[in-house]
Amino acid sequence: MPKLNIQKPIDPFKTISETARLVGVEPHVLRFWEKEFSQIKPERSNGRRYYSNKTIDIILNIKDLLYKKGYTLEGAKSYIKNHNQNSEVNLDDVLNSLKKVEKTLK
Repeated sequence: MPKLNIQKPIDPFKTISETARLVGVEPHVLRFWEKEFSQIKPERSNGRRYYSNKTIDIILNIKDLLYKKGYTLEGAKSYIKNHNQNSEVNLDDVLNSLKKVEKTLK
């Protein structure tokens, strides 16, 4: 009998370990950023943190601001606050975030 190739649906939430691996930072960095950036709000269940894709995008943006663009914590907070009020989606930013995740997964 041939094997069926059934793909598991993509989990919309990632644990802190999975998120840390995807983003490329240690879990303690994510916990610290949660305290510093009000935009990072993981879901909690049984004492565990679960990050949505939207939250992971915010984390990737924060990492980019801090590590690549050289923003201070206060500068990154200000940037995120000012740019999150704009409801328009920048497709280039979304594409870049997806490319980063794809590269991390390879």
